[in-house]
Amino acid sequence: GSPQFQQGNAKSVADQMIYDGLNEVYQLDGNAKYLDSLRYVAGQHIKYYAALQYYDIQGDAVFQDKDIALNGE
Repeated sequence: GSPQFQQGNAKSVADQMIYDGLNEVYQLDGNAKYLDSLRYVAGQHIKYYAALQYYDIQGDAVFQDKDIALNGE
């Protein structure tokens, strides 16, 4: 099965997960999904820069929160 990570109400699933603790970067590769109580993020590749609270989503990108719904490459 695919790697999964769950912490509180946050859950991530992807074919491969990489965490760079020094730079606080989470990388999800292949059929990547992230879900918590505030947002849903999906794509082929997701990088989350925690310090900047910034998502880089590539391939069938989806981002949804209470104010915004984005879809695209």
